Amino acid sequence: MFFQINKNTFALMLVAIFLSVPATAKFEPSEFERYPDAKIGLNRKAAPYFLDKLKNVEVANIIVLYRETNTLQNSNSGAVPSAQNLRFTQLRDFKQRANNKLPAGEYHLVHEYDQLPMQAIQLKTTITLTQLLSDPDVIAIYNDEPLVLHLAESLPLINQQFALNEGVTGQGTSVAILDTGADYTNAAFGGCTSPGVPASCRVSAAVEISPNDGALDSNGHGTNVAAIALGVAPATKIIALDIMNGTNISTSDAIAGINWVIANHATYNIAALNMSFGSSTTYSSPCSSFNPFSTPVNNAKAAGISVIASSGNNANSNGIASPACTPGVLAIGAVYDSNVGGLNWSVCTDSTTKSDQVGCFSNSAAYLFLLAPGVMITAAGATLSGTSQAAPHVTGAMALLKSAYPNLSLAELEIRLHKSDTLITDSRNNVTTPRLDIRAAVGTIAVSNSDEIPTLPAWALVLSILGFIGIGARVGARSTAFNENKTY
Repeated sequence: MFFQINKNTFALMLVAIFLSVPATAKFEPSEFERYPDAKIGLNRKAAPYFLDKLKNVEVANIIVLYRETNTLQNSNSGAVPSAQNLRFTQLRDFKQRANNKLPAGEYHLVHEYDQLPMQAIQLKTTITLTQLLSDPDVIAIYNDEPLVLHLAESLPLINQQFALNEGVTGQGTSVAILDTGADYTNAAFGGCTSPGVPASCRVSAAVEISPNDGALDSNGHGTNVAAIALGVAPATKIIALDIMNGTNISTSDAIAGINWVIANHATYNIAALNMSFGSSTTYSSPCSSFNPFSTPVNNAKAAGISVIASSGNNANSNGIASPACTPGVLAIGAVYDSNVGGLNWSVCTDSTTKSDQVGCFSNSAAYLFLLAPGVMITAAGATLSGTSQAAPHVTGAMALLKSAYPNLSLAELEIRLHKSDTLITDSRNNVTTPRLDIRAAVGTIAVSNSDEIPTLPAWALVLSILGFIGIGARVGARSTAFNENKTY
């Protein structure tokens, strides 16, 4: 059943449902629960874990979340910043004040995050950790967790040609690909000699976030992911951020990538950012607690950027990896786009396959946002499989919607994105999730300035709201990257 509502009615429904949800939630056990004497407070449970590392003469890599406070009245500069620079100056000032309390030479600042109330710090002694724990301006301390990549002729399945027929190509938008970089010299990006050169080049920026390895893409994963998004939205521009450090991605580098996107979103009109990587832990419900991605994601969405992430390839039918589990992130699972015969993955086997069948490797949960093609996706000369390949289909679709409906809010665009004429029930858990359908999402361009929220199935409205409420339960699982039917 479908219905149509205006903005005011929709807002009232959101408030009513929000008020009906209990204000408290039970925190599920984590790896830090083995330290019963941990200091009470958000993420302070991690403190004994870091103390143990430092006692064993190891450095501890952490991410610190600070309480935002107005310190401008204590500034000696005499100058009052403009309105748009006010928060930037406040962030700089209160983090500088916090750093001045730390013992010199006993810590190393890894990332400053000028758009966020956060810093990534490498601790060398327990003295520094003790100071941070006693600082009233420190809200939380997170482990700088390593993440892994979440490794098809798919455009007809998602009705991409409909958008092109309507003149919707992603023109005037950009999408940020946080990954292993992108080889912009690949013909898929327009024969670039450097970002933006020549004029046909579809990569407008290539940014090294992690230590520069001297390669545009030493892995190839990011090139494939970026090319998939460009295949969906051929006139969008690619912002390629290399956050790969050797063989993995650190949480702190991933956050640095998000910080860069927030700082530059207006310059490039960034519609969405794509994260095709994640943790080895999965969550049965949105992971609000102990999650270093919560603040960066909230800030990105406040800037009007849709945050899209792969759900992971653990074959978990009741759990999604981080950062996809973060409230506000659109978690994407993978389906087949055709019958490709039986395939053996490292974590499971699909003895038979067909169009719109959920891949057995694809993580799922009740709050999964969308499904998209993710098996044997060929882009930029490489054929890869996994939820990594499903996510950029959605990222490209968001660029199409942003170009078609530039006056709609992010919430309205994401509601449109969720529209689909194809609903897929995962046989493993009986969860029904829409599969990306660009024709249904784009609809009739003539109503781009309509004050109406697009029609939406009743079940999808409830899931859209409830999907972002709650605290995640951690379920251990090993994350696997896929290249065709081989494990890496």
